[in-house]
Amino acid sequence: MENNVCSVCGKEKESRLIPYINKVMYIDCQCETELKKKIETEKREKAINTYIRKRIKKSGVLLREENAFFDNLIVDENNSKAVDGAKYICSLMLNGDTSQDKNGLILSGNRGSGKTYIGASIINEYNRNEKFNEYVINEIIKAHDNGFIEDLGIEINSNCRFIKEKDAIALSEKYNYRENTSPIDEFKNAKILVVDDVGSSYGDSKRIMSILFDLFDYRYSQQLSTIITTNLSKEELHAYLGERTFDRLRCCCHYIKLASPTSRRK
Repeated sequence: MENNVCSVCGKEKESRLIPYINKVMYIDCQCETELKKKIETEKREKAINTYIRKRIKKSGVLLREENAFFDNLIVDENNSKAVDGAKYICSLMLNGDTSQDKNGLILSGNRGSGKTYIGASIINEYNRNEKFNEYVINEIIKAHDNGFIEDLGIEINSNCRFIKEKDAIALSEKYNYRENTSPIDEFKNAKILVVDDVGSSYGDSKRIMSILFDLFDYRYSQQLSTIITTNLSKEELHAYLGERTFDRLRCCCHYIKLASPTSRRK
């Protein structure tokens, strides 16, 4: 259609003469304006969803738990304390509240109780609600406009990390003496760290205790939020970690027992 006709409703647009350039300008019809706004909103929403998804992937959350959010949980009397605790910790971190001595969780329960899903939901909710970088949002929109969906060419990071205990132990042993660094450092310094399946590692118990003490003691000293999931009871966890490590966790984490396997996603 011609420039003086609305592309949506077909009505003639209002015209105005610009005297100093002696040119007639046509004003967009309201329905055209609304359509442009709708398109822009949809592009932004799509970019934000991509941003969140990339943050979650960067966090290391397992594929099965990438869609774990608080509103996907089935909550009952057996897991409500764990879910409330997860929401509380996530809120503390989003608000930057460092006044609480206990800013972490120990989620204990049998296989299938949903403790891993609840732990992952803390990370995912944080990634979904943490303030977005507007420059990155605009760059994602540009990438989408150019047909790029996954390979955006944009670095998207997250303040959260998720790791299995056995992987944390393996990374701790890969120390770069030349650069004085270790792959575990990014996990040690994460604002929120979920260590999944604590108590499942086999091998030299003293070595395992030492590695876990180094990780948890550092996070305790830096007041960083640590969430651990375990199949062990409180007494079994105490024996597995040793007095020093358990004492650190006792000072900075709320212990919650999940009673039954009902915390799976809806």
